[in-house]
Amino acid sequence: MQHDLEAQRYIDDQLIVRRAQAREEEEAEKEHEKRIREKIETERTRKEAEEAERREYEAKLKKQAVDEYNRIEAEKKQKEKKDKEKADREFEERARATLAKSGYTDDQITSILKGEEKPKSHAHPAIKPTFIKVSSLHISPETLDFFHIPWEWDDRDKEFILIKRWITDDEQEELFEHTKALRHGQKLLIAPAPPQPQVGVRVRDRDEMYLVRTRKKSPRRASGWGLW
Repeated sequence: MQHDLEAQRYIDDQLIVRRAQAREEEEAEKEHEKRIREKIETERTRKEAEEAERREYEAKLKKQAVDEYNRIEAEKKQKEKKDKEKADREFEERARATLAKSGYTDDQITSILKGEEKPKSHAHPAIKPTFIKVSSLHISPETLDFFHIPWEWDDRDKEFILIKRWITDDEQEELFEHTKALRHGQKLLIAPAPPQPQVGVRVRDRDEMYLVRTRKKSPRRASGWGLW
């Protein structure tokens, strides 16, 4: 009987030990699983943070690229605007100068540029041709006749001649030299070159040449070809 009790006690003790070991093993397994889960969660969190950082960096680069593009486009548009304003301003200045030479007033020119009024025909009485006024001491009538250049005497000052077309710098020098040669009695053997059309108006103060507007026709010396 005593032997049976001892055997039963031994068995009970072994069961207690095994149960304790099982609990320890179970807790160890749970702890191991917990560490694995924590490791997985940490890795997932790290990857998510890296992905968020990558997306933030890419978004920053994209924003910088968009801002740079917008800046370049804004500068381009601003330059185009300034260039257009400059071109419009230069066109208006040229148009005003041309219309003013044709006899239009400032108000008329403004109306024309705004499209409120159309330029009138050049035959309008207000439009007057531009003559070049020069002293006959510098260019003689004989020289103008020789070169077939239309002219007439200034009815307000008989010492001055009104040349009825544009004279280039080269032509002026040639006319001055021709007049000087005539005054010194030199024989001229070179025929004049045919007149060439010129555009623009230039006044040379050194040569005492002036721009004037025609007033009316007046008696003039016969000058051969091209007189009005």
